[in-house]
Amino acid sequence: MPISLKNGTSAQVAANMLYEYIYDDAGSDWHHKKILLNPNDKAIGIGAVTVTAEGQVYSAIGVIY
Repeated sequence: MPISLKNGTSAQVAANMLYEYIYDDAGSDWHHKKILLNPNDKAIGIGAVTVTAEGQVYSAIGVIY
């Protein structure tokens, strides 16, 4: 079960987001995984926002090259 802001801490939500980007990313042809695991990147940032009453989390990643 994905961790939402209703049943997890922000650290748990971030860990779940990274897991999904690395291991459950076949829908994007693994592009998120390739971005996150690139050894040339200097920093990776993630962000999340909940916008529904059910606690649905929408996320984004950013990379500094």
